[in-house]
Amino acid sequence: MLLYSTGLRGWDENFEPDLDHPILVESANFFVDLARRVSPRDAQSWAFLEGLDFFRDGRLAMATMWPQGLATVEDPNGQAAGNVIYAPLPMWEGNLQGFTQGNPFLGGGGVFVFDTPNAEESFRFLHWMLQEQEIEWARQSNQFSRRAHFESEEIRNLQPYFAAFLPAYEQTLEQVFVRQSIPEYGAVMWQGTVDFITDVFSGDLSAERAQQRWVDRMRAAFERAGYVN
Repeated sequence: MLLYSTGLRGWDENFEPDLDHPILVESANFFVDLARRVSPRDAQSWAFLEGLDFFRDGRLAMATMWPQGLATVEDPNGQAAGNVIYAPLPMWEGNLQGFTQGNPFLGGGGVFVFDTPNAEESFRFLHWMLQEQEIEWARQSNQFSRRAHFESEEIRNLQPYFAAFLPAYEQTLEQVFVRQSIPEYGAVMWQGTVDFITDVFSGDLSAERAQQRWVDRMRAAFERAGYVN
């Protein structure tokens, strides 16, 4: 999330990487320093959303989360329930896009309707579920993305903490990192991020060396895919 909050996009319309910018090294060094000085040591091996268990139990003062984590954070048997302040991520000073708040890694889920005899019916079902039944979808899934989800009095009243959470989440969705639709995205951006920060955090590579490796791998992947000559 720090990376995307800097305003880096990965590459431009000509498939030229923008990850060689100094702000990448700056954000990586900040993350490593923060993780080593402030983060619990066990956090390095936590599973997805496991940190919210610690937050729920009063062992963390602050945590990032997705809507899926609401039930954990607001568990009535925990210490955090009713005491949580929800807010968008803080802005990265000097970011490249003029962002006014942090830019979370959201919007990655997707549904593919393949070229099969059932493709049309599949699309109709998705349209019915996600749009025609948008309130019911939000009520049952705790997933919020459409204007109606935030305007619905029924949704706001479903849980006592929705009144605090939904406005903050609506503000968050005004500025998110939209994943780009190329088949190589996972390899060049998602895995690239993981490889980059893992080696910087471990000390196996300096931020500058890991940065250059990432850029080189991205360019090579685009060449193999035929996006550039």
